[in-house]
Amino acid sequence: MNDPFIKSELKLGHFKEVATKAGMSTTSINFFGVLAENNRLNLISGVSDIFARLMAAERGEVPASVTTAQPLDAKQKKEVEAALAKFVQSKEKIVLSEEVDPTLLGGMVVNIGDEYTNMKYIDMSTSSKIKTYMDMIKQSI
Repeated sequence: MNDPFIKSELKLGHFKEVATKAGMSTTSINFFGVLAENNRLNLISGVSDIFARLMAAERGEVPASVTTAQPLDAKQKKEVEAALAKFVQSKEKIVLSEEVDPTLLGGMVVNIGDEYTNMKYIDMSTSSKIKTYMDMIKQSI
């Protein structure tokens, strides 16, 4: 699909065949046809990501990520989810992803939302507090 030397008609023919067997709607097939005609099939991954995010938003899902120095246990995860639920509307649901970064030393960094929404960023990590204090110590009086 990304090879510019293969004709768009050939790519589109194979795509339509697969899409029809997969049960895709005519609208979707036509959309991909427009991408093929304009040599933009390399954008399918990005289009798919944005479409998935739109569908999640339609379901009221708000992405959030929590980065901690050590993995959260089940009780801690529930506490974090309950706290994050207060940041969103009652009809919305937090979809939490977890990351581990030992350089944080302790605490956590929380991101609510994504690049398509108003993202909230909360840094409660020990490493950021140490950096803040070190910066204050280094300042001249």
